[in-house]
Amino acid sequence: QEDGVQPDAISYSAVITACENAGQYRRAQRFFSLAASRGFFRSTWAGFPNHIDLCGLTVPVARTAVRTGLAVILRQLRDPRFNKVRMRRSLVIFTGTSVLRSAISDMIHTTYHGQLNCTCDSVNPGLLKIRSSALKRWVSASDSSSSSSSVY
Repeated sequence: QEDGVQPDAISYSAVITACENAGQYRRAQRFFSLAASRGFFRSTWAGFPNHIDLCGLTVPVARTAVRTGLAVILRQLRDPRFNKVRMRRSLVIFTGTSVLRSAISDMIHTTYHGQLNCTCDSVNPGLLKIRSSALKRWVSASDSSSSSSSVY
């Protein structure tokens, strides 16, 4: 950027992938948020907070998108000013039937230590769902847990 060259989606994807692969999840989230604020990965958030669309993303970028989305949801559900009516429905994650579905399902289970349970939609196998009741339990558990600061 110092030389006037602006990063594009490929540049951001490469940096996010490097951060993911190095286990630097918060740094990956910061780059993802920066890219999103500059108009990249826009379709990912079209239906947020009830939908996250990962179609077309690489596995590392998709993992970061889900972590970022869940971190935002966690903050919103903790905020008494947030309109909780919007979270009465399940969170639907569009993965397609590719490798993304199992990668995201596994990441949710391991990252959130089984506190968040996602299921494959019975009608559309390209969707993962996290019920709103599971999200609310997760928020309650992270509030009462001393490890809530370690949530990505």
